[in-house]
Amino acid sequence: MAINGSTWSQNLKGKLLKPAGTWEEPTGDTSLHQMCNAIGSGSASHIIGKTFTTTDIGTAPGIGSGTKTGFSGIIGNSVGSNIKMKFLMRIAPESPGGDELDTFCNAVGQEFQTQMEQASLSTTHTLIFTGSANMVTGSISVIASIWKELIKSMAPVDWRNFAFPQGKWEDLVDSIVEAFEEALLQNASATFVISGTPTSIYPFPSSGTGTGTIS
Repeated sequence: MAINGSTWSQNLKGKLLKPAGTWEEPTGDTSLHQMCNAIGSGSASHIIGKTFTTTDIGTAPGIGSGTKTGFSGIIGNSVGSNIKMKFLMRIAPESPGGDELDTFCNAVGQEFQTQMEQASLSTTHTLIFTGSANMVTGSISVIASIWKELIKSMAPVDWRNFAFPQGKWEDLVDSIVEAFEEALLQNASATFVISGTPTSIYPFPSSGTGTGTIS
């Protein structure tokens, strides 16, 4: 499997709409669709192709590779709670809350977890050709400032000022991306089995580093 912006957007919308969530979408109103598309497609566009590094241990010398589906360690409800906390801190002393905000933050966090668990991860290793590799915590090359602007740019200009929550679109996006980034850089983990080809008839145990890509 792999990260998919369209699927991300549609799943998020499904989590928000009744009966799964607390939202309604009046006939002809595309605001919810636009918001979900901006968050899902914008996030997918930023994450896909990003790289990370690994620490490797095994047998050298040679060239190896590894594949894995999904990151471990990302908890959707925790991401949702972090989004809500960051958002409320930004808009204080205004403090809208209630079921709608809780549903929104939880849905965004849960779908982020789902997408990250479905990400396709691939690695290359230029010393270790058989062994194991662990992703280095904090090494994923996401950049929050670029990620934020990408999502913000996907919302229609005439819609940004009145979308949920009222006039707080940019604060909401900033909170979402920061919570996503923290989850990826602080909590995400991945372990790979390295397999490949030796480049010498005299193998020896060793350690090294590798690089990985997200898709």
